[in-house]
Amino acid sequence: MTKRKRKSREVTQHLRIRLKGTSFVRLLIARSLPKVGDGEDDGEGMERRERTVLLNGVPEGMTSEGLCDGFGVFGNVEGCVIHKDKKRKTGIVVFEKAEARDAVLSDKAEGMVLDLEDGEQGGGRDGAYGLVMEYRRKRPGNEVLLERVNTFIEEKEAEEEEERRAREAAAAGDGWTVVRTRKGARHKNQDGSGVNLQAVSKVRAESNRKEASLHQGFYHFQRREQRRNEILELQSKFKEDKKRIAELRSKRKFNPYQI
Repeated sequence: MTKRKRKSREVTQHLRIRLKGTSFVRLLIARSLPKVGDGEDDGEGMERRERTVLLNGVPEGMTSEGLCDGFGVFGNVEGCVIHKDKKRKTGIVVFEKAEARDAVLSDKAEGMVLDLEDGEQGGGRDGAYGLVMEYRRKRPGNEVLLERVNTFIEEKEAEEEEERRAREAAAAGDGWTVVRTRKGARHKNQDGSGVNLQAVSKVRAESNRKEASLHQGFYHFQRREQRRNEILELQSKFKEDKKRIAELRSKRKFNPYQI
């Protein structure tokens, strides 16, 4: 794209700009202010117009400070103004010297890519750039997500701990004593030696079983039942032996008097 000259000596240049933090390159139209006729402007106004560049297609969210910093590569900037329009966004850059304005409209500037920094207060974006920025805001990355998850877990644990303490305080206020035991925990004595509660419980259960076996024949009715059971068992064995001997005799296969 080359600069074009009009009858009013207006010069137009297409600049390539790129917002910092993105790889998108867009076009920004820069043009000089047309000269006015003789007597329409004083000397000071004419000199100021020669140092001014009019911009069309200013990106959404761009600030005057970012515009001044970006065009500072051509020379010292006196001031910048951005006009917000519903259809298009325009801006004005006033340099301290006319040579800086001429550098913006030169062929050398056409091959450059200006890095402009926009303001975060600019709000939403339009086009593909806006979609990319919205995607990045919703997906900040694994490190940020991990930090958020850790923060949520810590806050949740602190909340649960606070609720537990509140319940214990309420139970203690009602006259209850909250006792917490841990199965298999080791409790230290005064001498520093540890005691395993689970092992103690096992020993205690075994001693209880031994004591129960020792007290089986302590009462008279227990001894009577024991003797009666022994007699019944002997009687049943005698009947079985008698029946077996009768069967052998019937078959003549048994002679108790044979030597």
